[in-house]
Amino acid sequence: MIIKGLKLKNFRAFTEREFSFGEGLNLVRGRNEAGKSTLVRAILAAFFEKANAKNERTRADRCWQADSAPRLELWFEDEGEEYHLIKDFEEKREYLERKGDQKKFESAKGVEGKLAEIIGFEKEDDFLRTVCVTHDQMTSLASDVGGAGKLASMLREVVIGGSRADIESALKKLDAEINELERGLEKPAKNPGEIKKLEVELDSKRQKKEEIQRELGDFRQKEKRYAQVKDELLEREKRCEELRDLIEGNKKILSLKEKMESESRRFDQESKILAAHEEMMEIQQELESFPFASSDTDKLEEITGERQRMKKMEEQKAVTEKGLDEAQSQKRTSQSRWGWTLLALGIIFAVAGIVFGVTNHYLFFLLVLPAIALVLWAAKCFSAARRGLLEKEQQLQILERDREEIERREKEILSRFPYESFQVLEGAYSSFKEAMRKKELAEAGFKALIGERDLEEVKKARSEAALRAEGYRAELERMGRPELDAEKLVSYERELEELEGKVEELRREGEELSSYFKFTDVDSQELTCLEEEIHELEEKLDDKRRRLEVLKIAREAMEETSKSMLEEALPSLRKGICETFSKLTGGRYEDVEVSRDNLAISVYSREKGGMVSAEELLGQLSKGTVSQLYLSARLELSEILSGNCRPPLIFDDSFSYFDDERLSRLWEILQETARERQTFVFTCTSRYDSLIDEQTKVIDIG
Repeated sequence: MIIKGLKLKNFRAFTEREFSFGEGLNLVRGRNEAGKSTLVRAILAAFFEKANAKNERTRADRCWQADSAPRLELWFEDEGEEYHLIKDFEEKREYLERKGDQKKFESAKGVEGKLAEIIGFEKEDDFLRTVCVTHDQMTSLASDVGGAGKLASMLREVVIGGSRADIESALKKLDAEINELERGLEKPAKNPGEIKKLEVELDSKRQKKEEIQRELGDFRQKEKRYAQVKDELLEREKRCEELRDLIEGNKKILSLKEKMESESRRFDQESKILAAHEEMMEIQQELESFPFASSDTDKLEEITGERQRMKKMEEQKAVTEKGLDEAQSQKRTSQSRWGWTLLALGIIFAVAGIVFGVTNHYLFFLLVLPAIALVLWAAKCFSAARRGLLEKEQQLQILERDREEIERREKEILSRFPYESFQVLEGAYSSFKEAMRKKELAEAGFKALIGERDLEEVKKARSEAALRAEGYRAELERMGRPELDAEKLVSYERELEELEGKVEELRREGEELSSYFKFTDVDSQELTCLEEEIHELEEKLDDKRRRLEVLKIAREAMEETSKSMLEEALPSLRKGICETFSKLTGGRYEDVEVSRDNLAISVYSREKGGMVSAEELLGQLSKGTVSQLYLSARLELSEILSGNCRPPLIFDDSFSYFDDERLSRLWEILQETARERQTFVFTCTSRYDSLIDEQTKVIDIG
């Protein structure tokens, strides 16, 4: 098989890229993250991935910048025939066509079968384990103390996989039947096997049984609950009616009492208006009993004011007379105390001035001048006392005249009325004024109460209010029901509200249950039939499982037979590993042994003078030497597994532990191998540049 070209669209790092390859050795160069691993993955996806696959790897293969899934096209040649392979993961279709042939492989099964026939492998894992050597495999082998055991395990798989045609045919038939039975057990399958189908059907029947059991249990519980709901609803509705009767009756009592009180208040209001009118009439009669006309009121007011003024004059006169007496007494006291004292002092100073002035003129003037001043001061005191007495006497005279005038006017007014004294007249007039004030107040109050109505309307309204109040009282007596206190009424109303809410909930629950019974049909007979079907399915499933165990045992026995038949291939396997390993090591290691028990490899060491066992390989040999041994086994393994098929060899950064000398020897081996089968070497280094010749096809990714 020779891959000639590969076209990628929306695949990982490439939105669209096309590559062409040579028939022999192909060196694919590129820096890290340039897309070398993407190219290896694209080849594997083209060989083994289904176009309709939905898994983590296919999702990872999609270019993150693209809106659609990848598309791969592969051109290759096998046994002189040219092929064109297309896998479109967006449209979920794939087909393989041969040039010059009208027939196309368009079904996934047909494409996979033809590719397996050409490549020699049905599974990607087998391909990776043989003709595809990766960097991770080499480093894992060199760093893991169990690497020799891994190599032995790989060789065992190679030997078992290389059985004769008849064994292969029998194994394929067994595998087909086992796969048919096991399909869908470990991972989901579009068309599951018989066991999985039985398991699914059995699970479905069991779930159906559980559902029916639950429904039947729910149905019986709901029937019981429905009876409880009806009883509870009847009881609560009865209690609601009792509470409503109590509350409505009490509300009616309260309404009647309120109406009765309202009419009583209206009766009292109308009675108050009539009482105000009656009071106003009584005051009017009282006013009519007084002999006062409207013309007399002004004079009476005037003389009353004069009498008030006269009272004040009498008080002032008494004060004046008292002041006059005090003034006269003061006058005498002043004359004896101040006037005469000052006069005596003046005479004394004058006599002293005359006596001492005879001898000394200065002392004469010094004593005579004060004497004159004292005499003048005494005279002024006597004059002021006389003037104050005269003013007091004049005031008394004026007050006496005013009092006489007022008494005259009192007699004139008193003569008009039938009263014996003016004091009696004043009392009567005071009573008259008080009656007038009451009349004004009564009229104002009456007008405010009666408004625009007349007295007859008030009397009629009062009578109607009395009749209605009496009617409400009689109706209350006929009811004969005691009024509930406020606390009890609130308690009943709260209880009624809670009960009505609960009644509504019970009604809704009853309606839901009734609807459930209407649309739910639970048949216990169906449960019995279902249990019989489950029993039959369980027996069938047990039969199929026993059949699967028998087939597996037969397959294992056939594999053991295959091992014994293929032990003759061990010499050629040993020979191939010896030749390749000797070339790679420059003749340092020329002999290897492959164990018949577990196919473990031992190496002859000249330095040790004996064989280095598989368990000691990693401890005794360098990492580079172990890698060379591993590579030798892989090359021979690819020849054995491929059989007549010649798939390309792929080396993905596999030689990092090789120094320049080992790498040069390896390159020669790869060039020889490439003459027989197409070979790919992927690298991110420039170590191969000096080894490239004209026969090497170089592909630079970037």
